[in-house]
Amino acid sequence: MEDTAPKYTPVVLQHL
Repeated sequence: MEDTAPKYTPVVLQHL
């Protein structure tokens, strides 16, 4: 997960 991301997007959730 990228801590630099301003908010959690659906794309980020898919990388979980």
